[in-house]
Amino acid sequence: MNRFVVLLMLVGLAGGCGKQAVQNDTPAVVTAVERAPLVAGYEALRDRFANDDLDGVKATAASYAKVAAGAGEEALGKQADATSKQPDLVAARLAFGELSRMYFGVLSKKAELAQGLFAFRCPMAEGYQKWVQVDETMKNPYMGKRMLECGSKTDFVP
Repeated sequence: MNRFVVLLMLVGLAGGCGKQAVQNDTPAVVTAVERAPLVAGYEALRDRFANDDLDGVKATAASYAKVAAGAGEEALGKQADATSKQPDLVAARLAFGELSRMYFGVLSKKAELAQGLFAFRCPMAEGYQKWVQVDETMKNPYMGKRMLECGSKTDFVP
């Protein structure tokens, strides 16, 4: 079992658009485990959104707020906390968009964190339209189950 699968189990992960994947040019030699907790926590939150799991979003965002603050990314932590307090998926997705914008900023400052990650953009999403994933099988957090594969490749520029 690879280390990423083990990490996903530890952080509680179960189970008009074209779709394309883009991979950062750097090979994925640095695993999510080695880049944790910022990468793993964001991935867990993104997955909750892709699965339309509001309760999971709230709990995961609250945990990620602590992880981000502990990693010295206080603004990211505050946005994760704000995401955890949203009353519904529509509002939470807008807050997640802002969290994603900040996360792209972190990735642009700490390029080693972006190694092997995939960046996508959904033109139909309200607010900020980009997100990052640890694999190239697109799972759109802004559209969830209704349009899981809506999006296209993009770069890592916020």
